[in-house]
Amino acid sequence: MQQFGRSLAAVALGVLIGIAVSRLTGPVAQAQATNTKQDELVGAIEKLLDDKLAKARKEMRDEISKDVKGQIDANNKQILATALTLQKTLRESLYEVALRAWSFERTLKTLLLQTPLFSEHVPVLGFKAEKLTDGDANELGIKPSDGFRITHVVAGSAAEKGGARIDDVIVASESSAWAGSQLPGERLKLSVRRGRKQLTVEFIVECKKCSDGCSFRLDEPPKLQTGSKSPPPDEK
Repeated sequence: MQQFGRSLAAVALGVLIGIAVSRLTGPVAQAQATNTKQDELVGAIEKLLDDKLAKARKEMRDEISKDVKGQIDANNKQILATALTLQKTLRESLYEVALRAWSFERTLKTLLLQTPLFSEHVPVLGFKAEKLTDGDANELGIKPSDGFRITHVVAGSAAEKGGARIDDVIVASESSAWAGSQLPGERLKLSVRRGRKQLTVEFIVECKKCSDGCSFRLDEPPKLQTGSKSPPPDEK
């Protein structure tokens, strides 16, 4: 009898344990599912934060790169502008030096031609001209002292080749330097009236002694070279 009672108690205890286990299994499983969902939510949040952080880093890098590029572009434009300014200044300085040298050479040769030793190298214009008479000046509507009429042109001369013709009227206001002040090799540009036409006669003054290669031949005056490039406009 005592043995039977112990067996019954063991069975009852097993049943109670089974019931307890069955009751605990549901909450445990539910808790496990909840934990899984929480882990998934945390993983999704972490991924979202990582994406946001990566995007923010990229935007920051792009902004920094843009600022750096803008600064480099601004520096390059400033350097180019400074270089062009220096180039222009240097060009003007060289032109001034060349022009002074040319003026000195012209003055020296003009003085030498006035000496007996070099008088045979006199410049040849290739034409003769006389002051206008009062009647001619009135007819042309200018003062007698403001013009010269060409009375003779040497055949085959530079003046003839340049277009000078007998009876052309040289306008003195544009040709005040032509009367005996040139050197061989200088370019002479005259504004003339031929009837009612206003024309330009242009030629190189020749030397009386030398047909070519005269030591007193004066080259063309220097010209100021203009720049060919400007700083690029600012990009918008």
